[in-house]
Amino acid sequence: MSLISDVSSELKNLKSDKKTLRKFGFTIAAALGVIGLLVFFVGSHSQRAFWLWGAGALFLVFGELLPASLKYIHIVWMGLAFVLGWIVSRLILSVLFYLVITPIGLIMRLFGKDPLDREIDRDAVTYWKKRESQEIKPERYEKLF
Repeated sequence: MSLISDVSSELKNLKSDKKTLRKFGFTIAAALGVIGLLVFFVGSHSQRAFWLWGAGALFLVFGELLPASLKYIHIVWMGLAFVLGWIVSRLILSVLFYLVITPIGLIMRLFGKDPLDREIDRDAVTYWKKRESQEIKPERYEKLF
């Protein structure tokens, strides 16, 4: 699937009821408060910290009193989150495949290991192995593993 179709389908299923918007407002307010604390104590930028706390207070007030006013901010924020998630998941899977799985496969091929235990016969019709037929007993199905 493509980025645009994935993100648009996620945004169509996005909940925007009062409870969700209120929770969004409180979460953003808490995050801005914590970032403001970090900027105040670690970064020594008191004016920036006050701006962050002010924005957090606005989100807190609007989340409590007028949660519907946060609807469009919530949609944009979640759209950005879906785009980031789409990109990061593909990036992580690509890195995992090319840095972990591919070298393992090349090393196994170099040493002649075949995890499927195929006998390399290019003219073979099938790689299925014949199994001896056994008497089927009902007790066999009680403990499969």
